[in-house]
Amino acid sequence: MLWLVLALVFNLAWELAQLGFYDLSVTHTSVAYAVVHCTLGDGIITAVAYLMVVGVTRSRTWPYSNQWTGMAVMLLSTIGYTAWSEWHNVYLEHSWAYAPSMPLIAGIGVAPLVQWIVVPVAILITVRRFKP
Repeated sequence: MLWLVLALVFNLAWELAQLGFYDLSVTHTSVAYAVVHCTLGDGIITAVAYLMVVGVTRSRTWPYSNQWTGMAVMLLSTIGYTAWSEWHNVYLEHSWAYAPSMPLIAGIGVAPLVQWIVVPVAILITVRRFKP
């Protein structure tokens, strides 16, 4: 549960920090909705990835006992999903667009990819400090 709470807090901070990398030619209400929507989506991505790690490591306490395997699965699954989601939503659905300031790798925004390296590692470090 701590992992998910931290994921929501850290991802909300990240979503707010990366706003400048997206085309925000919309109302303040739309931006607020997008931030909440994306943060909740990040929470779902995190929860699913966490459960995948539990399945692979066969341990709910993997952050304390098997963090290397766990983080490998976490990072591969979240970065992989995010790359697909960004491509799908930017180029197929046109749900959002990148600002010219967004650095790209193969047409995918770097900020959301880096998010799924920084945030899970920050969560792991924080969770390990509060080891029961």
